[in-house]
Amino acid sequence: MEKITTAKQYAKALFDSCQEKSIIDRVASELKILEDILHAETELYKLLIHPEIPIDEKEIIVKQVLNEEFFPVTNAFIKLLLKHQKLELLPVIHQIFIRLRFEAFGLLKALVQTPRPISSTSKDRLTNALKKVTQREVVITEELHPELIGGVRVIIGDRILDASIAGQLDRLKEKILLSETIK
Repeated sequence: MEKITTAKQYAKALFDSCQEKSIIDRVASELKILEDILHAETELYKLLIHPEIPIDEKEIIVKQVLNEEFFPVTNAFIKLLLKHQKLELLPVIHQIFIRLRFEAFGLLKALVQTPRPISSTSKDRLTNALKKVTQREVVITEELHPELIGGVRVIIGDRILDASIAGQLDRLKEKILLSETIK
């Protein structure tokens, strides 16, 4: 619980500093890049969180690993995490940062589960339809679920819109079982 509280404080401080500079989207994507690198390179991650390695050496390592130049706010934030030995909180900080971004801009996150990747045209139509229904901007994240057979399942917050073939078959099965128990 203490780690989450600390992560919230870091995420909020970063978000507030970004909001002033209108760079929230860029910093969010840079945090994701760093998180992906650290997730893929476990030895690098272990090295960067090791308490006995001097911070200036860790900063040099991070600079070498990142091929692209990050925004100054992101660089300063990474140095801050290294200095306070909080780099292991990066995934949680990133999640909270994204949540703050969504709240600040009135965005809704929709998880779209499909058996196959959907085309960009279908994705645009689905985004527009969800925008009409929710009266808010919607950001779609796609997840593949071959067991759905066809159609789509959309999860927005605690609401589930199931238009998959598997969902339709489940509902049909429930109706049949219910009608048999009534007889």
